[in-house]
Amino acid sequence: MATAIPTLTVSRAGGSLPAVATAASVYVDENDGNVVVQVYNPTGSEVTITLTPAATVAGLTVTGPTIAIASGATRWVGPFPPAVFNDSDGRAYIVDPSGALHFNGLRF
Repeated sequence: MATAIPTLTVSRAGGSLPAVATAASVYVDENDGNVVVQVYNPTGSEVTITLTPAATVAGLTVTGPTIAIASGATRWVGPFPPAVFNDSDGRAYIVDPSGALHFNGLRF
């Protein structure tokens, strides 16, 4: 089962990043193309995530980009154009084969 990535909406009032999500499949809920996701790897080895596009081109599935996250590293990924990444529920999915990475997001 996929888990929603907790997201902070950036504002002049400020705020703190929300608690992290960990799961083999996570998603940006209500993706409007204005979200970037912070990915932290607490494991002892590199983990490669896959961004999962929902779009097809001429009936062909679009291959999702992969991003290697080194052990102990933090990477920011996104934004996720809705026309490419959103499913019918407006969600953009990321696959984490380790199920151990930490995800949280910023919405601008």
